[in-house]
Amino acid sequence: MAHHVLTHSHRSIAIELINDGDGRDAFAPAQIDVLVALLQDIARRHPAVTRAAVQRHSDLDRGRLPCSPARRRKLDPGAAYPHQAVLDRVFGTDAPVR
Repeated sequence: MAHHVLTHSHRSIAIELINDGDGRDAFAPAQIDVLVALLQDIARRHPAVTRAAVQRHSDLDRGRLPCSPARRRKLDPGAAYPHQAVLDRVFGTDAPVR
């Protein structure tokens, strides 16, 4: 098992996106389109995957680096990732948050 997010790996699906994660590097539209299609397919097959269930590394892993406690372990995907737009495309803009 990969440990993509501490304490969440055993009950989650990790989807890796190619990006610097620095908040400035834009995500390619084609990559976002494929992500939306993948999430739509997963949500269709697994009703437990709701809008609220789709989380980013930075939402789940609030751990600090042991060598530098002022720094967080996971900041990705970063500010350039269009999280709300992706969720809107997957679940619709009027979908309830469950």
